Amino acid sequence: MYLSTNLSSYFSSRYPSVRNTVLMLSLTAVLASCASAPEAPVGQIQAAEQAIAAAERITASDYALPELLEARADLVSARTAVQNEDMLAASRYAELSKAGAELASARAGEGKVRAVIDDMQKNIDVLKQEMQRKTGQMQ
Repeated sequence: MYLSTNLSSYFSSRYPSVRNTVLMLSLTAVLASCASAPEAPVGQIQAAEQAIAAAERITASDYALPELLEARADLVSARTAVQNEDMLAASRYAELSKAGAELASARAGEGKVRAVIDDMQKNIDVLKQEMQRKTGQMQ
């Protein structure tokens, strides 16, 4: 025990740069083994695909075509980024795609509601005209 402690202190005091180099190499090896390539954002891409499919089911292209086209383009960009192994960009494009598809869905819903409101307003106007015509005939 005494010998190993003496050898250790002997080499530490005699060769400090070797000790530091070995320590740095060990730390580098540990850090390198912990670092791994980021995984493809498969879940985010699937969520974007599902959001686009949902927007298409409610015919968002009738009311929000630009938003839907942009969502599709962002999805293509996400897939391209995965092929280029740029997982951060892929993740961001997938999120953009999902948000764009959700926006298209919301705009489509708004457009449908506006169409119903416009139709109801036309019916109200027709009823008002009919009432005026009938009350005018009674006088």
